[in-house]
Amino acid sequence: ADLVSEARLRVGQLSGGRRQRLSFALAVVGDPELLFLDEPTSALDVVARQRFWQQVHELASYGRTVLFSTHQLAEADRHAGRVVVVHRGRVLVDGPPARIRATVAGSTVRLRTDAPVAWLEAMPEVRHVRVDRPGGTATLVLQTTAAEPVLERLFAGGHTVEALTVSEASLEEAFLHLTGAGADAQAASA
Repeated sequence: ADLVSEARLRVGQLSGGRRQRLSFALAVVGDPELLFLDEPTSALDVVARQRFWQQVHELASYGRTVLFSTHQLAEADRHAGRVVVVHRGRVLVDGPPARIRATVAGSTVRLRTDAPVAWLEAMPEVRHVRVDRPGGTATLVLQTTAAEPVLERLFAGGHTVEALTVSEASLEEAFLHLTGAGADAQAASA
């Protein structure tokens, strides 16, 4: 837990991250076959979080089973071999992260372009367009059923395309799709 320098402190005097590291150390000290962790990386800084996941992977390599619950879906995607999505007390899907991500067809396209948003929204492959303004420069985020035809039309039309990234659906997008929460959020913002 890397808490040697705090050995003389009471638990109540430790920061949230140090308490989290202490809790993990206490959980693994008995070398359990099965370890349950609830939101294990909350309050951890970046370095402690990386160290934590290294230790979890090491435990798993020794044949230990680690079950963790989290709202950090990017971490679940990166570190879990199996994900169970539970919504309103019901298991919606259970399997490897890649299989769950595959429930959302298509890609996310992020770019800066001079193409009109209405023109992009009219494309049959574009399901949704969101405008992000980090630092005052508009970045478009397109949810598409297929990125290639959209990009072909942009280039064929002579539009500028900058800061382009294309990615498959994230575990978070799959969760929103499976639970219907994405549609609820869009309806609430309309």
